[in-house]
Amino acid sequence: MQLGICLSNRQWSKPQLSGDDQQLLVAMHPGITAVKMFSYHKPDVWLKVEQILRPKLWVCRLNDLGDRDNLRAVYKSGYRFVLELGNEPNHPGEPWGGKIASFVAWYEQAMSLIFEFPGCSICFPGLSPGYAPELWWTDIRIWPLVERAEYLGVHAYYTKPELLYDEAEGLAWLKGQRLWPYKKLLLTEFCCTAGETGALRDRA
Repeated sequence: MQLGICLSNRQWSKPQLSGDDQQLLVAMHPGITAVKMFSYHKPDVWLKVEQILRPKLWVCRLNDLGDRDNLRAVYKSGYRFVLELGNEPNHPGEPWGGKIASFVAWYEQAMSLIFEFPGCSICFPGLSPGYAPELWWTDIRIWPLVERAEYLGVHAYYTKPELLYDEAEGLAWLKGQRLWPYKKLLLTEFCCTAGETGALRDRA
């Protein structure tokens, strides 16, 4: 198991990395061996993160096919990554509107990018725990997409600290593990939403 950090939410949702961001990474350095980037992060941001954390595993989330040129630049800079194709496609607030057919069409396009990046792997994205992920995972249209990916992304949120070990919340990722015990799991979103805004709780 590797412990990682996601370079995304709040002030990190931008292509560049500020001085404050860098200081936070330094503070979180001990024990961090994996980093999740976004496809819009420029190569210089990857370099700054590498200089601070020296991660063993890079994960990069792709939401927009328009980022392909930036991904090519990252790859040419020497980075090899697990490419997570999308995010919570079962959530109606994501670009696919919670529609399986829309996501499958996009996913097929996105998956073709991996042929440009030898040495990289594919991750089927984490599903929103609040929008019946089991219905997606067991859908005949989704199953082959997961099978073709080396990694399975999973998300888990818990609303109170005491629910960390509840299979309906903090351990929700176990559902994916049971369906695909032979897949490598990436827990790409995980936190306690207690005290957070309604917007974040909606993602749980």
